[in-house]
Amino acid sequence: VRASVREELAIVCSDEDPYNPAGAQALYGDRLGVAVTVVPGAGHITPETGYGPWPFVVDWCLGVARD
Repeated sequence: VRASVREELAIVCSDEDPYNPAGAQALYGDRLGVAVTVVPGAGHITPETGYGPWPFVVDWCLGVARD
């Protein structure tokens, strides 16, 4: 993963994701040397649980400037 990233690597997760009870920091962040941003109490962050869609996040990931 680290080798495929040209710029900043960001990981965002919830502290209550039922699919990742160990937490993203332990599972991904520590291994990649990245501080994880935690959204408290968000569960599994998906449109089905009330989050998104987030077109600005897609633009950010693709490096597209928004006004």
